[in-house]
Amino acid sequence: MPLFQNPAATGQEWGQEIQDMQMQMDKMQAQMDKMLNQISAQFPSGARLIGFPENSAYSLSLNVQDLKNRYVVRAFLPDTKVSDVNVKLENNQTLQVSVGNQQSLRSQKKNEVSTVSESGRYEQLIQLPSPVKAREMKIVRNEHELLITLPKA
Repeated sequence: MPLFQNPAATGQEWGQEIQDMQMQMDKMQAQMDKMLNQISAQFPSGARLIGFPENSAYSLSLNVQDLKNRYVVRAFLPDTKVSDVNVKLENNQTLQVSVGNQQSLRSQKKNEVSTVSESGRYEQLIQLPSPVKAREMKIVRNEHELLITLPKA
């Protein structure tokens, strides 16, 4: 039986029930939008974080190749400087790629000073199929790409 269906309702009645439900959801959405706009208007900056990118999240694309005697991991980080990326190997089989970011913006207008701080961290763990030689791990950093070579144990 479909969710929310009244077993005694005819096709026409059921259609009306769906329309009523949609109207209630539309009203609820409008009420939530109004409430969020009222809350954000209370902030001095009007909830506009000028200077920060629209989407300040990190993105990472990974490709792990299992070659005869080594694993090669390519990590593409379009929104990050690779010099800020940390790479660790745990238990000779778990690769950890992480990056952190902190920045602060300060603006001053007449008698008003506002400071907005942003802090973020991204981390990804990769379980390799078999152990590797941790001391022989090599990392090459090129613009927004890391190339990590891990010889098999």
